[in-house]
Formats: sequence, C-alpha cells, structure tokens
Amino acid sequence: GVPRKFLRSIHDALRAPLGRGPVAPVDQATLDAEQRFRAVMSRGRISPWTLALVVACIATTSLEFFRGAQTREELVAMGALVGRLALHGHPEMLLAYGFLHGGFFHVMMNMLALDSVGRPLEKLIGGRRMLLVFTLSVLGGGLLVSIMRPDQLVVGASAGIFGLITALLGIALRGGGDLPELARARIRRSIVMTLMLNLGISL
Repeated sequence: GVPRKFLRSIHDALRAPLGRGPVAPVDQATLDAEQRFRAVMSRGRISPWTLALVVACIATTSLEFFRGAQTREELVAMGALVGRLALHGHPEMLLAYGFLHGGFFHVMMNMLALDSVGRPLEKLIGGRRMLLVFTLSVLGGGLLVSIMRPDQLVVGASAGIFGLITALLGIALRGGGDLPELARARIRRSIVMTLMLNLGISL
C-alpha cells in the first residue's frame, strides 16, 4: 500500500494556506496565480471520475467478500493476477486485479489514498486523463509483476495509485503549466522531507 505520511504530505501541500512555512518573498503576479489555482482546486466537492474508481473498487471487493473468495483458486477465478496465467490466455487479469483487495483494511487504505491523490490530479488534468493514467499504471504494474514474479498472486490498486502520484509529482517538478510555483515548491519540499523521514525509519 501507499504510506499514509506520504499521502498526507501531498494533501497538505496542495491545501496549505498562503504564507505557511518559510518562503521567499514573491511578487503580486505570483500571489494572484496562487489564488486562481486555489479557486480551481476548491471548485466543487465531488470529483466524479475519482469517485467512480473508488466505487468500482469497493463494489468489486464487496462482491469478493460476499462470495467468500479466500483461497488462491477463488481469487484467481475473480480476476486476481497470476502472471503465468495472465501471459498465457488470461490478459484480463492485468486490469482486474487492480479492483480486488486482500481485506477490509487493504481496500480502505487504498481508497483513502486514491481519493487523496485522484481528486487534485483530476482537477489539474481532467477526469479522463486521470483515468487513463490510473489504467495504464495498473496495466504496467501488472505486466511488470507478471514478468518478474510469474507465480505470485497480486491484488490491489497500489500500482494505479503510484501512477497518479508520479503524474502529480511530474506536474509539480516541471516549469510553467497551471500549477503556481508556490504550490510546486510546497509539494517538492513536503515530498523530499517525507522521503527522508521514511528512509531514516527504514535504516
């Protein structure tokens, strides 16, 4: 799954009030761009494409629970990914596994992550592009696991979520675009600090 501190850093960076933390003096044009950006980000409480993904994952996982799918064979029958099978006649597994999960905690954590990252990205690039990034990331992650670990059973939306995070970071790191420099700087700073903290905990 996606680390909660990592997601919280992105969420806080996108929603931090102006003037929070040590920042260099900025001109009025930069502040005006920041205000326009925040107006776009706060427009509407519902991001329909992100909500549709969350509902689809919860519905599919609920069906999994309702059917009592617990064994490897039962999960495979519902679409859980086993690379050897996916590469030899069952390519649907490369997408279906992203909507199945290994338990209530697994699906809830992933849906919180998907909502935290998907909503701001949907507002920045549009719902269809966000959905495309998620789908390609799930497919790419499934294909990579299938090649590297062909006998491993895999479920979960983590590959798609990390794809959304990568897209959001790409927007934050590039120059120009619709994301003001103040927002990009906060995202970069928060992510670097979180990665350093996670690395320190791992050592």
